[in-house]
Amino acid sequence: MLERVIIDRGSIFTATLRPAATVEEVKVALQDLVRDKHFRFASHNVVAYRLRDETGRVVEQKDDGYSGRGRESGAGRVVLEVLRARDALGLVVIVTRWFGGTKLGGDRFRHFAAAAARALDAAAAE
Repeated sequence: MLERVIIDRGSIFTATLRPAATVEEVKVALQDLVRDKHFRFASHNVVAYRLRDETGRVVEQKDDGYSGRGRESGAGRVVLEVLRARDALGLVVIVTRWFGGTKLGGDRFRHFAAAAARALDAAAAE
């Protein structure tokens, strides 16, 4: 698990990957994750998913991770781009960030994408 953790200037990023066949399963995955207080009180839980609906059409969505501190605008897009690049379907990726006190600028988007990619790599290796 430690290889899937990214730490930069005090901020910590990690990704959780879950299978999801429906939007309802995506919601359940996020609800399950935030039951853990460490994730519930994280600065951001950024969600992206791709799945097929009952007609076979690809449905994809992202959420930039609302929290008490606002949202990580644009982070959901970069996580969704990782899913698209890998042609990953039937999955939800939740990238969690705990803010370390120092703004990371554009590096934060690279970390969101890298955390998602590492989670997908780990799942493929299993």
